Order: sequence, then C-alpha cells, then structure tokens
Amino acid sequence: MTEPTLLELTKSRVEQIAKDFTEPDDDFIPVLMVRAHNDQVAIIGLMGDMNSQSEKDDMAKFMMAACAVLRAKEVSFVSSAWAAKAIPKEEFESGDFVMPRDRPDRIEVVNIMHSTSDGDTMSTSEISREDGKPPTIGGWEVVGGEGIKLGGRFGDAIHDGMFIGSKLVDPEVTPDLMREYMDEMIEKGELEELIQSFMRGAAGAAKKIAEDKKAEDQT
Repeated sequence: MTEPTLLELTKSRVEQIAKDFTEPDDDFIPVLMVRAHNDQVAIIGLMGDMNSQSEKDDMAKFMMAACAVLRAKEVSFVSSAWAAKAIPKEEFESGDFVMPRDRPDRIEVVNIMHSTSDGDTMSTSEISREDGKPPTIGGWEVVGGEGIKLGGRFGDAIHDGMFIGSKLVDPEVTPDLMREYMDEMIEKGELEELIQSFMRGAAGAAKKIAEDKKAEDQT
C-alpha cells in the first residue's frame, strides 16, 4: 500500500479534529507537521497570538528552526484565518483594500500550507458555525502545485528551514557529532529544547545561509 503523503495525513487529522469539536467556540490551533529526514512525522503545536505581528514573527523563527533541526523533507502548516470569497479589482487599484477580517462578507477558514522541495499548495476549507453548535468544515479547495512557492512570513520560514536542514544533512558541511546530538535530543523527546537551542546558537548562521539562498534564487 502506498504511504500517504504528509498533506493527506494533515487533512485527515484536521477533519478528525473538526469531528471532535464539542463547543461553539472551538477552533484550530496553529500546528506544524514535519516529515523529518528519517521519514518520521513530528507534530508541533505553535503558541502565539495570530493577531500580533511580533508574535507571528517569533512563531516564524520557531518554524524555521524546527524545519532545520528535523531536516524536513515535507512540511504542513495548519492555521485558521479570515478570508474573502471575492475582492473587487477596483479595491486593489484604488488602494482602498480592506483586510478580510474587516470585511462584512468575510468567511472563516482553516488552511493547510503544504511544502516540499518541488513546490507548495494551499488547501482551504470553510468553517461553518451555527448558534449553540460546534463548528464544522466543508470540502477542500486547493491552489498551487509543482514549481509554485507561496512565500509570505510562514512560507519563507518553512523554505528557509528546509534549505538549512538540507545543509545539515550534507556530510561535507555538518560534523557527524552534531547530527548525532540532534537525533539523540529528538529521540529523548526534547525536540522543543533542541529547537530553542538552535534558535539561540545558530541564528546568525541560519540568517547567512538563508540570505545566500535568496541571493541564489535572484541570480
């Protein structure tokens, strides 16, 4: 039997969470699902206020570090958000663009950003809420695909982390001892401590590698 992709696993998990909702105000917490270099899947809950720019910046740094230390091969990022079904073209042209969260016709959605070295997809499902009932979700709409990079704060963090992780896999770049240390920390269940350590100790190196990668993409 063919092994399910991380996107298929993530959709299944999101659908199950929705089925398990019991309260009218239940919601999806941001979650990062990472298929590591050894094909094991890590599920990481992300803490932070999605309405705070600084906290989202911190979350993005954490995501980059997580993808790097796990040497990610495939990543899914789950989050809920406000969206607009259609925004008139004249809003963009006039500069009077209204953010989806401030629009009267806004809808609530759960998003799955799925990233591999081949490209990104964004799968979106509308969240429906009825008075006094737990929320439900609908079918999935998908955009993106092979050769598409979605970018943005979180998309860039994922790709920077995957690129750094690819360098950590390279035996010519990373000492065996460092890889052994990271794998031992993960095996002991100390992934979050490892991520925080990576963020503190390798922030400068990670920034330099990411800048080099962006420079390569622009040439």
